[in-house]
Amino acid sequence: VLITALQQAGVACLAEAEREYGWQPQPIWQPPLSTHLTLAEVLDLRRDTVLEDLLTKAWLSPVGDHQRLEVMLGRLDIPQESRQTPLRINLKDGHLAIIGSPGSGKTNLLRTLVLSLALAYSPRDVWCYAIDAGGQGLSLLDGLPHVGAIIQVRDRERVRRLLNVLQMAIRERQDRFRDAGVSDLATYHHEQSERLPALVVIIDKFALVREEFTNRYGDDTIVDELVRLARTGRTYGIHLIITADSVRDLTYKLLTLLESRIALRLPEISDYNEILGARVQSQIAATTSGRGLCTLPELGVLDAQMALPLLEHTTDEADDGGEQATIMDSEIHADLKELVTRIQTHWYAQPEPTTVPAIELLPDQLTLTDLGDEAMHSRSSQTGLQIALGKESVYLSVATLHLNRDTPHAMIVGGRRSGKTTTLQTCIHSLTQAYSPDEVRLVLIDSHKGGLRAFKDLPHCAGFAANEAEIQTITQFLLQQVTGTDATIRWVIVVDDFHIGRSTMKSQFTQQYTGEQNLFSVLSNLALVGGERGIHLLLATNPIFMDDGVLKALDEGRNGVILWSHRYEAATRLLGLSLPIGERGTEQPPGRALLVNEDDQPLVQVAWGSPGTITQQEHRMEQHHHEQSTS
Repeated sequence: VLITALQQAGVACLAEAEREYGWQPQPIWQPPLSTHLTLAEVLDLRRDTVLEDLLTKAWLSPVGDHQRLEVMLGRLDIPQESRQTPLRINLKDGHLAIIGSPGSGKTNLLRTLVLSLALAYSPRDVWCYAIDAGGQGLSLLDGLPHVGAIIQVRDRERVRRLLNVLQMAIRERQDRFRDAGVSDLATYHHEQSERLPALVVIIDKFALVREEFTNRYGDDTIVDELVRLARTGRTYGIHLIITADSVRDLTYKLLTLLESRIALRLPEISDYNEILGARVQSQIAATTSGRGLCTLPELGVLDAQMALPLLEHTTDEADDGGEQATIMDSEIHADLKELVTRIQTHWYAQPEPTTVPAIELLPDQLTLTDLGDEAMHSRSSQTGLQIALGKESVYLSVATLHLNRDTPHAMIVGGRRSGKTTTLQTCIHSLTQAYSPDEVRLVLIDSHKGGLRAFKDLPHCAGFAANEAEIQTITQFLLQQVTGTDATIRWVIVVDDFHIGRSTMKSQFTQQYTGEQNLFSVLSNLALVGGERGIHLLLATNPIFMDDGVLKALDEGRNGVILWSHRYEAATRLLGLSLPIGERGTEQPPGRALLVNEDDQPLVQVAWGSPGTITQQEHRMEQHHHEQSTS
């Protein structure tokens, strides 16, 4: 009787509380997750929220927790606690894998992720790059000020360039962290006044990326690079987000490094167990795009609805299947395009807006003028010569050919019409602009094609030869220079088309056993001792057998330029490298080459002398002749 009376009193109290104060009991079950959820609903934005005010508050507010880089992706259902909460993913907890069948909502989820980052973090704090193999689904995001590049997977050179940029960022940050005495980016931000941006790298449709970068031997040339990046990148603020249609699209090594995982609709229920590491009882409905599963510690597998990249509220009232989905796709495209434009406009209206670095490539054409005055200014010749050759592909800085005591000579190697003579011309242009005639003297040995004849009247040119009689005279001149070299002047002996000389003037370009000194014997001697005396050989030839004293010595010196390194036959060895480098059959622009300096072999684009550089040389010649006539 007492228990019954207490129960009745309790019910009466609850009814009184509901009637007087509007109290409602906590429901045991939450309503089903919405099938059409927007980012505005996840962020709990009011309908009258002004986007520009939201961005100003988010971008200007100080970042208090350096351990978090959160994105809001959707709504999570937690039945154990009878509540629904925003799905938050902290990218600093681990790289993210999003796996789901085609049409399950992966591309929209990536759009939501990037938009969520853009609404929460300044473009100074987060930089985004994407490799898009799913068509043009991510191209709408390219206008965001946070986005450096959306690269189509077919653009293989830009993809490679992006991976190089990320590896360079890791090396640079390793040096910074070592100097600061810290071990990760969060600690660096906490202790240093300088802020380094987080780099978010998105790869959509990983199977197509693997297929594009699989070589003819069946090796996935890109997977190992991504594994290395995933292992070391998170410490230095580099975060990977990879989508795939199936867990089998990812290698085991890479999957184990993607600690955070979201499973959208999959073909087989057993696939969820492989991704999430937990048993799933029921399949996700095929008609529900954006529905997924994820795991939380101590709570197991939970349902989640991914948000659409919209800042407009929606309802489920007109949810009638496929027709509604088509309408939503068109709405997403139009609204997201407008949203990106507004965010971009707002950012560039800020004081001193920064720009996320784009992924630039080596140009297909380059002149010495494009290298800038700094690359061509005068240098000291005491420790060796630096020849501005073009631009290199790693840092896109000036590529320099070095002639010094360690690497005294260089060889320009390439097939027919590959640009050997043009490369020699560029070297001569660079030398005559960077050094005065009192520092560098040239001896030019030309072929019947006359590629070096235009330089014979330069004040730097101490000798020119193009036929056998002239070469005999030059040989005697060189013999004198070997014994009487002025230590303050460096000599560069330039030989074009050495292979033609071997076939047309064997008496000068091959070894003779009569005891007479010819050009070949002089060059052979200089190849061994010239570096100690400030005499350098710069020789251009076809890829012939390096069987004579001159070519063999220069080949073993591992210093020079290999033009079009992808065109060589397999098992070719030049300057210590096994060729071809790069896939045979792929086309590269004229002037693309490897600049070899012992163990360093960056890809370079060789510049060519522009009319502007010739004008400067003519001016230098006139000035030199004027000084001579005055004296």
